[in-house]
Amino acid sequence: MYKNKKLLTTKSGFTLVELLVAIAIIGILAIIIIVNLNNARTRARDARRIADLDSLRTALEMYYEDHKFYPSDVDPTGSTDCDCTDVGHYIGSNLVAGMSDTDCLSGCTEFLKYINPVPLDPLLGQRNPKANNRWFSYIYWGKKQGCSECSWGQSYLILATTERPHPNEGYKWAPWADDNFGDYYYAVAGGG
Repeated sequence: MYKNKKLLTTKSGFTLVELLVAIAIIGILAIIIIVNLNNARTRARDARRIADLDSLRTALEMYYEDHKFYPSDVDPTGSTDCDCTDVGHYIGSNLVAGMSDTDCLSGCTEFLKYINPVPLDPLLGQRNPKANNRWFSYIYWGKKQGCSECSWGQSYLILATTERPHPNEGYKWAPWADDNFGDYYYAVAGGG
C-alpha cells in the first residue's frame, strides 16, 4: 500500500523555469527566421529588377534591329508614338499618384510588340530612403547619360532603384547616378 500511495503523490510535468526557457528559445528562433525571410525577399526583388532590365534590354535590341533606332524623341520615321525625350522616364508612372512623368515605353505601341506588358518595379510607387528618397522604379532614357558623343535614338540607358547596394554591377556612370542614388541602383545601357 505504501508503494501505491507514493505513486499517487508524484507529479509529472514541466516547471515554470523549463517552460520559460523553451519559450525564449522558440522566440529567438522565430526572430532569426523572420530576419532571414525579409533579407531573402529583398534579394529576390533586386534579382527580379535585374532580370526585368535584362528583358527590357533584349526588347530594346530587337526593336533596334527592326527600326535602326531605339525609342526616343527623335524618330526617323516621323512617328510620335514613342516620346522618350532627354529626361528620364519612369516606367509605370501613369499608375502611381505623385509620379509626375510620362511613361514613354508603356505607351509606345511599336515597342509593345517586343515586350508586353512592360515590366514594372515590384515596389513601384514607394520611395527608397537609402537612395535619397528616390522612387522604386525603372527609368528609361533614349540616350546614355554622360555620353556627349551619343545621339538620340542610337543609345539608351535603363536604371532601377535597388534595395541593396550594387556598386560594381551593371553600367555605372558618374557623377549623376552616384549623387542621386548612391550605390542603390542597377543600370544597363546599349547602343553607341
